[in-house]
Amino acid sequence: MDKLTERSQDALQYAQELAQSKNHSQIEIEHLLSALLSQDDSLVADILSRSVEEGRVVELSLRGGEVVFRAGRRKRVEAEQMT
Repeated sequence: MDKLTERSQDALQYAQELAQSKNHSQIEIEHLLSALLSQDDSLVADILSRSVEEGRVVELSLRGGEVVFRAGRRKRVEAEQMT
């Protein structure tokens, strides 16, 4: 952990606390993502916000224990949903 930045260490610590609070025996991706999104001046939250501001649709979902991230133009995504 010494090679991680202080913010990364904080996020990992918070992810561990989240996992423990839910009686989970290991840190999963959803714990880490939640920790990264909750940080003050979060780079992850900033990237997602910018994507939305630029007219991109951002989809985050958990499927099979993995975080699925998809960003695309609104019209393309809406068209996909209609088919």
